[in-house]
Amino acid sequence: MTGAGIGPVTARVRQAARPAARVLRKIGRWRQVREAVDAIRGARGVRLVLVFHRVAERDVPTYEIVPTVPVELFRQQLDVFGELAELVPVDSIMREPVDPQRPFQLALTFDDDLGAHVTHALPILRALGLHATFFLSGRAIHRLGGYWFERLEALLAERGPAATADVLDLPGVPPLELALRCEADRDRLALIERHAPPVEVSLGEAGIRALRDAGMTVGFHTLHHPVLPPLDDAELRGALATGRDELERVVHEPLRYFAYPHGKTDPRTVAFTQDAGFSAAWTTQPRIVRSMDVPYLLGRWEPRPVPVDVLLIRLGDVVRRVG
Repeated sequence: MTGAGIGPVTARVRQAARPAARVLRKIGRWRQVREAVDAIRGARGVRLVLVFHRVAERDVPTYEIVPTVPVELFRQQLDVFGELAELVPVDSIMREPVDPQRPFQLALTFDDDLGAHVTHALPILRALGLHATFFLSGRAIHRLGGYWFERLEALLAERGPAATADVLDLPGVPPLELALRCEADRDRLALIERHAPPVEVSLGEAGIRALRDAGMTVGFHTLHHPVLPPLDDAELRGALATGRDELERVVHEPLRYFAYPHGKTDPRTVAFTQDAGFSAAWTTQPRIVRSMDVPYLLGRWEPRPVPVDVLLIRLGDVVRRVG
């Protein structure tokens, strides 16, 4: 679903991007940044899908498992992207053939049922006339609480890293590694569920409708957010289906696109995802979109909360790897 007038970079984006031009002039004095900018501007026929999670002004978790991009930094990143590339809907990338003469194209996506999508990200997207795809679970529809990683963040904030690691029988393991060790471990996920304070899901039905009414696309991200490859066949079919119909009823249209939880998949999961009737699916592998790509193994690149100069250098590296 694409809102009227939403598409490649518009006059509104170019007008809003003028401060970005000043930023580019300032940081462009640095050789690495200048070389990155040249590579990005010279990338023709290259398309890349971005993924964001939290965009927040305040109340950032004390111990972050999922990265938070501050609101002002998010706006700066979009301004700079709009100055250097065409910002287009995912639909445009999926439906239109690669044009080797067309400037670098970027598409925006967001993962998870996070209230910040509506309170912080959506106003900026609307102000710039931009489209994004939101991969959601619809947890509020089923009266479920926050995701496992939100509960782990709450447990870390309540007890601290050392005590949390002891609770999870992983003494001395730092927070981010705790998350990696727990994400596919059912016993430890159960421990998080048992010991963490309650966490309410922050994106309710009204927020989901707000995204839909703003012309954004909604895709599916599974209801319970499991790592899919370890599941048996019945569990995998269930993960791809459970909650999908209910979320479709809220947004009043089919969910055609899918994002693998944790960005992880394998050939069996790809086959089941295709059988489930999705048109395309994304990992979190930082790969560009190529015409020969399997549509169920598409990559995404996460900008992360880094200063604009670092962001440009990293993006330049992605573009140069394309050749």
